Amino acid sequence: MKTLEPPASLPQCLAILILRTLKSTQEDVAGKLHFAKLTVGEVEHWFSDMKFEQAEALSNDPDLRQKAEAILTKLEDVDTSTAMKIGKLSGDEILMHYRGTEYLDTKAKKVQVDLPEVLKDALDSHLSEIRSLIEKWESTLVTPRIHEIYSGTFCATSNIEADSLFPTLRQHLPLPTLWGRYSKWQKLMQHYIDACHSLGTKIREEGANWQNGGHITDDFELPIIKRISEKAEGGEPIPHAFYKHQFYLLEEGEQTHDHEMLSVDGGSVIKAIHALTYKEAYQALSDKTLNSEAVVKLIALLNSRRDLERKMRDSLREILLKRGYVMYRCKLCPG
Repeated sequence: MKTLEPPASLPQCLAILILRTLKSTQEDVAGKLHFAKLTVGEVEHWFSDMKFEQAEALSNDPDLRQKAEAILTKLEDVDTSTAMKIGKLSGDEILMHYRGTEYLDTKAKKVQVDLPEVLKDALDSHLSEIRSLIEKWESTLVTPRIHEIYSGTFCATSNIEADSLFPTLRQHLPLPTLWGRYSKWQKLMQHYIDACHSLGTKIREEGANWQNGGHITDDFELPIIKRISEKAEGGEPIPHAFYKHQFYLLEEGEQTHDHEMLSVDGGSVIKAIHALTYKEAYQALSDKTLNSEAVVKLIALLNSRRDLERKMRDSLREILLKRGYVMYRCKLCPG
């Protein structure tokens, strides 16, 4: 319910806003402060609907803040860690939580208010470049599927990091959680690539041990890798489709031997006199690999990396939506 009057006393309202900004649920806040959950929601609506100037004044009023903190620090279930977070929380963080777009617009105007027109234009251009770089960065945070990893595969963000502006993003986005996740995501990428290569090598080595006169091709492991990739993406792997085709070897320009090629799911894997004799062995190798501990770990690694990239992409999308990159200046900002 929207109202011009505060649903509780101003110190109580500010106490609610502080706890909610610190990620407490409405139920937790209501329980701590002995309010109805509806009242907590009404306070948030009231704060979100008032004029921005009033919200800014309320968030940064030292007298109100002191009274709100007194309310919170007297609560029995507020531990030392939470009390420290309450003391460190700024009024600007409350505004950013509830009135992000307006807050950032105000910040941007304050940054530019005293700049000469030529510098304002230059800063606008620079911030547009920063925004474009963030958009590109967000779009490259994608982990390749298992069967898309090859010997020359490298991290998709390498090209973005080569951009001369990329180092300045740490100054425009001084967010430890974001950069911590990015660092972990990069490390996991190398582990992921190495694990994919190791798995392919092991499959080839096992195939070489039972070839009995046959010759494995350069693509020997690919049908098995694709089957593993299908499982990793949530699909239900099905048995391979086998067939053979004939070809002849030429020695000194003359046709000598009738050979066959074993094809699996459309890819050639073994050259031999009797290719289909390898059908059962190949299917068995595929099934064993699919259910191996190495594959379980590889899929877990892939999922961990994708979980990180989802969180990073959500953060970057919110930053783009709220224009969070305009709040801070970098060494290349004009003016």
